[in-house]
Amino acid sequence: MIEIKPDPSNPERKIVTATVTLWIETALLTSIAKELEEAIAEQAKKDLQSKAIRKEIRALATKKLVAMLEEKK
Repeated sequence: MIEIKPDPSNPERKIVTATVTLWIETALLTSIAKELEEAIAEQAKKDLQSKAIRKEIRALATKKLVAMLEEKK
């Protein structure tokens, strides 16, 4: 699950949180670590492709670029 919410200390910033909850025995986790890592990465890629996330990322990137250009003045 990926969640975007405002930063309470700075309204100009957003907090992006990715949450994964697993209850797996250590031995099992060690044996499937690579497959698990790949599955998590694949799901994160899918989540990041959602329209809401892409829209938010574009907005944040635009704000950052504008701020960088303002600093150059």
